[in-house]
Amino acid sequence: MKKKQVKQLVSVLTVASILGTSIVTPFNVLSEQLVEAAVSPTAPTYVAPAQPRPLEVEPGPFLKMVRFDGTHITLNLIKTARNYGVRVTLPNGTVRNFYSQYAAGARDEFVSIDVTNQNLTNPSTFFSTEGLYPNGNLYPNSYHRFYTAPYTGYKYDTAFGQSVYNLFQNSSLTSIGSGITQAEIDAARSASTNAPASPEKDRLLTLITNAQTEFTNNVNAQNKAARDAVNELFVNNTPQSQSIKITTSQTTINAARALVDKVTDNTQKTIMLADIQKAQDLLNAREAEQARQTAARQAVNELFTNNNPTANTIKGTTTQASINAAKALVDKVTNSRVKATLEADIKKAQELLDVRTTAEAEQARQTAARQAVNELFTNNNPTANTIKGTTTQASINAAKALVDKVTDSRVKATLEADIKKAQELLNAREAEQARQTAARKAVNELFENNDPTKNIKATTDQTMVDAAQKLVDKVTDTTAREQLQKDIKRANDHLEIYREAAIAKTVLDLFKDGNPSTNAIKDTTNQTAINQAQELVNTLKNTAPKKSLQELLDKAQELLDEQLATIEKPEVNPVTNNDTVVTGSGKSGLTVTVSNGRDTYTGTVTANGTFSITIPQQKADTILTLTQKNATTSSETVSVKVTNFMPAEKVKINPVGPFQQAITGKAPEGTKSVRLLVNGVPQRLVTPEADGSFNFYSRFITDGKDTNLRLKTGDVVAVDYGIRTPGHLVATTVVSAEHVKPVVHDIKENVDYITGLAPIGTQVLRLVVNGVPQRTITPQTDINATTAGGIGPDGKFKIYSRFIKDEEGITRKLKEGDVVTIDAGVQIPGYTGTTVTVGK
Repeated sequence: MKKKQVKQLVSVLTVASILGTSIVTPFNVLSEQLVEAAVSPTAPTYVAPAQPRPLEVEPGPFLKMVRFDGTHITLNLIKTARNYGVRVTLPNGTVRNFYSQYAAGARDEFVSIDVTNQNLTNPSTFFSTEGLYPNGNLYPNSYHRFYTAPYTGYKYDTAFGQSVYNLFQNSSLTSIGSGITQAEIDAARSASTNAPASPEKDRLLTLITNAQTEFTNNVNAQNKAARDAVNELFVNNTPQSQSIKITTSQTTINAARALVDKVTDNTQKTIMLADIQKAQDLLNAREAEQARQTAARQAVNELFTNNNPTANTIKGTTTQASINAAKALVDKVTNSRVKATLEADIKKAQELLDVRTTAEAEQARQTAARQAVNELFTNNNPTANTIKGTTTQASINAAKALVDKVTDSRVKATLEADIKKAQELLNAREAEQARQTAARKAVNELFENNDPTKNIKATTDQTMVDAAQKLVDKVTDTTAREQLQKDIKRANDHLEIYREAAIAKTVLDLFKDGNPSTNAIKDTTNQTAINQAQELVNTLKNTAPKKSLQELLDKAQELLDEQLATIEKPEVNPVTNNDTVVTGSGKSGLTVTVSNGRDTYTGTVTANGTFSITIPQQKADTILTLTQKNATTSSETVSVKVTNFMPAEKVKINPVGPFQQAITGKAPEGTKSVRLLVNGVPQRLVTPEADGSFNFYSRFITDGKDTNLRLKTGDVVAVDYGIRTPGHLVATTVVSAEHVKPVVHDIKENVDYITGLAPIGTQVLRLVVNGVPQRTITPQTDINATTAGGIGPDGKFKIYSRFIKDEEGITRKLKEGDVVTIDAGVQIPGYTGTTVTVGK
């Protein structure tokens, strides 16, 4: 056994944190003991706790030294003045007073107090010192407290500690060793009898209790695991069923036997072994017949592609001899149901072999055509959607000639589709090359000597650059377009430099002598000239030159404003009851106010002379009054009347069928209200959703007299914006000849939901299985948000089908052959449903 050496370091005790002084006496204790583990190679080595050194500090102000060695308290009064003293309160509460007989610093003056018989090991036990005046009064700020437990030593039993540690796997002491027995736990507990009382003994006893608990739990878990493993071999997990599960195999029996072998209770073990033998006998009987079925099934499967009869194709290696050999094995199977299935697959293989003989010639033509077509494409794969660089019109024509010889219409159609794709890709490639050539020519011609690395030509202007940009935008090859775009950017950069110089001259020409420092503008400078210069400056990028020119423009504007005392009234654009902003134009920087007679709203005219002021939507015919002003002067007012909002296009109505319970559609966004009419008679108004979608209740309509009529074939349905809607904005549709039936997706047995597509606006769908109504669904914003399902705004539906009731009232799941109908329910007369048969 390899010995382990453990070193334990007792950290420095910072007495200053207790005493509130800066004097600290550190104690570093290094203790080494070697103990050999007795059970497991990973068992930790026990190291007894190190014995603490005595407390020894200089707390002041009267005391030179306070020492505690675990049995005695020693004081040195050398710093205490004559007739002054120290009060000591012992751990048991006894108070002792000591007075100095000498002048301070004259000589050492020791006092020793025996506290052996007092409780010193409790963590809360302490003694204290406090200075005394000659009259016995306490000296202020001289109280110190010293806890005793950290300096009280114990005698530790290393053999007992190691016997406990040997029960565990490692130094974490959280898991017992794999080979630990009850006897070893008992031995460790017995070893504790002679160990002296101490916190360490208490800790070791707790570890023994933990080991016993884990050992007991492990034994119980071992027995339960074995019993569970045996039970799980049998149907319903009980040996009394006298039948094993379909999943029971020799592996699962062996695994259960291995667990039973570990059981130590002989009575339980005998019962479990008997049940295992029963499972073995049942498995042997099952495997005899299974072997015959397996051999036959393997032989039959190997006749088919991917060894799968449902593939409905046989392997290229399948011959009459291999079919006959498989049939001979099928004849040996005794289970009539299995045998019938195998014989059906044998018959299928025979029929497929007969067909293959006549198909081989056609296959050769198809193979040649397919190879020629594939070789037109990258990686010989038409789905790559790119042709090879070597593909030409001649190679496409040659492949097409081979395709023309194929007689199978379906295969031929697929080949012809790939030929068409190759032709389109070739045409596109040639067109792209032409676009790149045209774009490169236009870009090059922007520069001197048609060289993009040089400066632009003197004749190059923004129109020419924009024209070249349009040609570049048509290029689809990313790499080519990026390079062309770099050259376009370079041309624009050069053009911007020239434009900056020209615009700077225009701005300077606003000032007298072309010099802003004159602080005067020319007589010819007016608002139009400044606005035109502003428009030019606005076209510049946000660069330092633009900022400087804007500052000069602002200066010219200020000089012009000083010349113009009158502020013109703003211009306002029309406002409707759908608008939430008032827009128009005015003088840059001025404040525009909008008033409806009750409330006032303000905004500032932007640098480009426009304003946009947010207001609440106003009622039609409301008069809004606007002015613009600076800090001192206001313009004359201008008024605008709020008009009714009328969309510029008619609504869209979704198809309508007889008896339909809701009419739906979509209006332009912002529409306030839409109206439903049937045969010219108004029915009702609704407010569309934010996206314009609307939904009219139409289960009952009126002709102006009767109010419980139903929609019928030929009724004219109209939706408009109200009584003032012009004729060209009225949308109409005619009720179709019959109710549009829902589309139902394929249904498999045991499915949780049946899905499909119903006409938009459908209000109810009903699930019927084998003639028995099950449940209904209604419109839902999110059909996945409820368990029952629902009808979505787009017509998609899902209806819960995990459990249904059959004709006998039994609740079960859908199975193959069930007849499922999705219809409009009892509210819609006639046959309104779609019927689907459940498949596998």
